[in-house]
Amino acid sequence: MAQPEIGTGTTVVFSAATGFLAAPLSVEHSGIERASVDTTHLGTSAARTYKAGDLYDPGEVTVALAFDPTVSPPIVGTPTGTLTITYAVAGVWSASAFVTGFRVTAALEERVEAEITFKLSGALTVT
Repeated sequence: MAQPEIGTGTTVVFSAATGFLAAPLSVEHSGIERASVDTTHLGTSAARTYKAGDLYDPGEVTVALAFDPTVSPPIVGTPTGTLTITYAVAGVWSASAFVTGFRVTAALEERVEAEITFKLSGALTVT
């Protein structure tokens, strides 16, 4: 049985925004989905039937990070690049991506944080 992984040490790099993701706090992947294609027809009895679609949607990745207000947010610059997530113990996930959302939170006596959402596009590579 595999040992549980710990997130500490995970890094995130977006090729279109050098240095912006230098201090990630968390990484959340929405999941991978595949369409189900309805194959039901007039001769089908009892229940609908389906088959798996040929293509999958690699999902979205949301990264929370310590915000540096001196660096331009990646949604302003080049919109498309490669998003690479390197997990602390083992495993690298990468895919083409573009930024779909960016927000900043600043609260009294707390760290200023940003949240960036990336839409993954095309095949997800896992090594």
